Formats: sequence, C-alpha cells, structure tokens
Amino acid sequence: MSMNTIVSGSTDQIIAAAGAEVWVWNRNRGGRVTHQMGGHGCRLYCLSCTESDVSVGCADGAARIFDLYSGRCSRILRCHSAAVSSLCVQEEMSVLATGSRDGSVQICDTSTGEIVARLLRPSPMREVECLQWGRNGHFLFAGTSVGRLCCWDIRKQAILWQKEHDRSVMKSLHLQEYGLETLVTGSMNGIVRVWDSSSGNCLVSIRPCDNSDTGSVSRWSETAVPQGGISNSSSVMSPLKQVPILCVRVGSTRILTSHTDGSLALCQIQLQELR
Repeated sequence: MSMNTIVSGSTDQIIAAAGAEVWVWNRNRGGRVTHQMGGHGCRLYCLSCTESDVSVGCADGAARIFDLYSGRCSRILRCHSAAVSSLCVQEEMSVLATGSRDGSVQICDTSTGEIVARLLRPSPMREVECLQWGRNGHFLFAGTSVGRLCCWDIRKQAILWQKEHDRSVMKSLHLQEYGLETLVTGSMNGIVRVWDSSSGNCLVSIRPCDNSDTGSVSRWSETAVPQGGISNSSSVMSPLKQVPILCVRVGSTRILTSHTDGSLALCQIQLQELR
C-alpha cells in the first residue's frame, strides 16, 4: 500500500483509499480484508463514508460511490475539471459536497447525479483542501490552499462569511459534534485555529509545539507515541517543532492533530473560556 493513504473507520470497519483502490477491513474478523474496490485506474484523493456507501474523490474530476457490502461502484458523479481533492456526504439530504483542485465547490444529488448547487467557481489561484457539513445540513464549510475559510448558507446558496488569517494551506477542518459548534482548522504552517462557526471570528490560534502562547486556555500533552505504533492504550506526543498538520479533530475538551512527520498531538482546551 502506498504512502498516499486516506483512512476512515467505524465501530466494525476500517476503510482506506490508497493509490487507485479502496480497501475495507472488518475488525470483528481479525482485521480481514472484506472488499477491494477499484477498476477505474484513477488516483484517489479523499473519501467519505456512510453506513452503506463510501464516496471517493478521483483524479479525473469525478466522485465515485461504492457499495460497502457488494464492493461495486454504484454511481459516478462527473463534478469538476480537475481532481476532486475533498468531499463530504450529507446522508439525510442525500447530497454530496465536492471540492476540487480547480478551485470549485459543488453539491450533487447522490441518487440522480445532478449538480444542485455551484457554490464556488473554478479559480487557478486556489485549490479546495477540505470540506465539512454543519450539523443540520444547512451550512457548508470549506478550507482552501490559500488559507481562506468559507461558510455557505445552503438554503440561500450564498456565502455567509469568509475569513483569511494567513496564506498557509488549510489542510483540515472539523466541526465540534455537540455543544458550542466550534470549528477547528489545521494548516501546513503547523497552526491550529479555533473559530466561531456562526460568525467566522477566530477565537484563538495555537501551536502544538508551544504551551506559552495561549496561557491557561490550552495545554498540549508531552508524552510520546511508541516506536512500534499506536494502540488503544497509547498516548500521544507534542511535536518538538512546528510540524505541518495533515488532520485535526475536536471534541468537548480536546483537540487532536496528526502531522507530516507521523506524530500526533493532543491538546486540552477550555472552549467555554474562548466565548
């Protein structure tokens, strides 16, 4: 399996895209591979999963939807003129949001393949790096290669707000699944930012390698990941230097980041104090 691997998972399955194929492992069967899906020959850049399907973004500008049980490609959505670099499913509304290296963002109906909204027109000056639906499906967030964060009101198909703090690639974003609906982003310059998802105001900027810049609001752990890998009982480390961030996730009191050097960082953060 190549190093260009995107991994997702659930309680009983692990799903990964590597090269031009999607692999599915069953945790309850000793990690046995249950499906290997491909056949289109295109490199995969991203994936998003539901209980029954996995959607992947491909180098030919299409999004392909695979059935997790049969392993077959059930639908091909022709979305963009360049590679689909990010996508996310809104299962209740049966729509798929896709972002591309051509700079555009679109929403497709997963049952018909029809493009129902064009939110961002193509631009050679940017690439769309990450997407995230709001909890109720009324809002969509996107991060770009020029460090811009955008929020759309899907009901009006209009941009609600957009912010830009620096021009570093915004590689990952994640919306808190409960509570304050706080939005967290991670960039290739190694900085994590916490945003108010309603107004777009940046609440705080923090660096995983620095415990001094946010005072008592946040503190990064300093325990190390074992050389042999990560298990359920493993702890995580705080990078010794500012390392580019590949992925960020936020909970009620913690932010977890993964980095280009293979390290993880865990931050204890008091989100209530940022309001």
